[in-house]
Formats: sequence, C-alpha cells, structure tokens
Amino acid sequence: MKWLVCFAGILVVLIAVNADVSHIVQENPVTEVCLRCICEASSDCDPTVRCTGEVCGMFRITWAYWSDAGKPVLQGDSPDSQSAYANCANDPQCAAATVQGYMRKFGQV
Repeated sequence: MKWLVCFAGILVVLIAVNADVSHIVQENPVTEVCLRCICEASSDCDPTVRCTGEVCGMFRITWAYWSDAGKPVLQGDSPDSQSAYANCANDPQCAAATVQGYMRKFGQV
C-alpha cells in the first residue's frame, strides 16, 4: 500500500514538472540564436534603424505583424497609444517580444 501511495506521488510530480516545462517552451518559441539571425537578416542588427515606410526597427516590423503579436508595449505605454507600435518596434527588447508573440500565435511545431 505504501508503495502505491509513493508511486502515485511520484507520478503526480512528474506530470506537474512535464506540464511546467511545456509551458516554458511555449512561452519563448524562438531561441536567442534564431532571434539574432532574424535580426541580422533584417537589418544587420543596426540599433539606429527606425521607421522607414511601413516597417520599423531592427526586425523591420509592420503594424499588422505587431498587432498580430498581441501589441506588446514598453513599460508605461498603452497599446492604444498612437506611438506604441513605433516605440516597441524601435526598442530591441520589445521588438524581440513582438517576434516571440507572433510565433507563439502562428508558429507550428
């Protein structure tokens, strides 16, 4: 009987750990290496790149892409702000979060 209780406890822990790991993987579907490659291909990762035409920032993000990604914003900014898209796309961390959000929504395993 003790063996059965112990086995059930271990099984519950393994299921919880497995569920938690799958959540972490889904949280950041794009690796840092892949983000760097996308950035290099888009703009040579030039931090001075701003908005040109319909694209902004080092990842050359469009408003539609940013919107599809869930409209991530800089701290203190609102997704409804007129400048939220450009502010985020021109910020390396927010732009990377945009790519992650887009891939989380549309990426396929």
